[in-house]
Amino acid sequence: MGASSVVVPRSGKSGSGGVGISPFVAWLKDEAAQGFEKVTFFYFFTPGREFPSAEVLGEMARERGAEFVPISEGAASPAFTKRFAEIVQVAGAREVNISFCGPQGLLEQIRLQMRKSGIPEGNLQYEYFSFR
Repeated sequence: MGASSVVVPRSGKSGSGGVGISPFVAWLKDEAAQGFEKVTFFYFFTPGREFPSAEVLGEMARERGAEFVPISEGAASPAFTKRFAEIVQVAGAREVNISFCGPQGLLEQIRLQMRKSGIPEGNLQYEYFSFR
């Protein structure tokens, strides 16, 4: 899998998407960007293949006030499904917006969680990213 990202703003704000993790890193580094306290950043990765490391991204996210959730077990892992459900319960399904960049298989798993949670399909922004 390498590294893929799901940014879940806990309000109407939404992140950017693009190839790999780069757009999210750029967003975290953008000094003019605001609202990170309303963002949960799920970082899906294969241990040993992630770049940058989960530790580096976690520190960047915490410095900006974003919640960081590293996921090395895939979208079916309790670390993802439990936290995702908690966000939806607090914010309400219509208020959760998702920005995704990753492979199509992971996107389908994210969509499944969205359907289970009642999040409208229109609340998803995505771009595929796959290794060739």
